[in-house]
Amino acid sequence: TLSFTAMFGMMFGDVGHGLLIALAALFLRGDARRFRPILLAVGAAACGFGWLYGSVFGLEGVIEPLWIAPLSDPMRMLQAALWWGVGFLAATQLIMLYNRIAAREWRAALFDAGGVAGLLLYLGGVATFYLGYTQQPDWQFAAEIAATVAVTGFLLILIYHCSQQTEAWPGRFFLSLMASVEAVFGDFVNTLSFMRLAAFSISHVALAMAISTLSAEMGHAGQIIMLIFGNVLILILEGAIVAIQALRLEYYEGFSRFFTCFGREFKPLLNPR
Repeated sequence: TLSFTAMFGMMFGDVGHGLLIALAALFLRGDARRFRPILLAVGAAACGFGWLYGSVFGLEGVIEPLWIAPLSDPMRMLQAALWWGVGFLAATQLIMLYNRIAAREWRAALFDAGGVAGLLLYLGGVATFYLGYTQQPDWQFAAEIAATVAVTGFLLILIYHCSQQTEAWPGRFFLSLMASVEAVFGDFVNTLSFMRLAAFSISHVALAMAISTLSAEMGHAGQIIMLIFGNVLILILEGAIVAIQALRLEYYEGFSRFFTCFGREFKPLLNPR
């Protein structure tokens, strides 16, 4: 719930649009009232990130950004999105590790891609890439250590898969190697998926600016109509797209990594009955 709300706010960061979403939640009636808590939460998140971005109805410069205006430094936004992805995926790795320990699957907890070896591979790989990207001479030794940690994690996963395979050699080795390499590429692709957090935060401002520019070319009545129509379009269309993208990250980069149909029966925190 917290990560979904935060990711929605990152992609839809706007003080004005966030307030409209929160106000709309207060007017829900009947069965629709069950959506009130989540709408209030994402509306508040959008307002919070709107203050960080300095965005009000997509217009930058109306208020001073507490952090950064998305269009002013897209690369910094992409870096922030990637670091969020690293933290999110590391959290899912820890959840997988906890599940393995709770199920007393000690070998998997230590040596599988969802265990300690997977954490070594992922965090070591991230550190190696970051230190290599910054190219700081003083960090050369740290980059070598990070690469060693990542390689160690990969080798542990490879050995574990070899021990689990029932195929004859050398087929056992090649199947295990493919599974281990898949873990490497999976972590890399999953991390890049979080770039959409920055992309949608930038596109939100760009779309609002386009609507503002179009309205400026019209007469007084046309300006009002275009601004109202444009902001309603942003709230409905882009709001729905952002919610879908946040859910996509939750399910494919989150739940699919650690949630299975085995184990204890799922019991929700709140019983609807």
